[in-house]
Amino acid sequence: MFCIHAGLSPDVPTIDQVNVIDRRIEVPAVGPLADLLWSDPEPKQEVLTQGWGPNPRGAGYIFGENIVDEVN
Repeated sequence: MFCIHAGLSPDVPTIDQVNVIDRRIEVPAVGPLADLLWSDPEPKQEVLTQGWGPNPRGAGYIFGENIVDEVN
């Protein structure tokens, strides 16, 4: 089971790569660790053109079902 606070990251294309992220640090403003905390799924697929989009909250990304399928 892979349970995260919010989302996925374009810098972490597989679940196995989560293990190489140093998680014993202060959460940076940008990067894979920040993405895992702040990215959000976007149910409106037409909003996304490349699979990833800027998050309107200003942190992380938005991503569609296609990204979830790729990671899984």
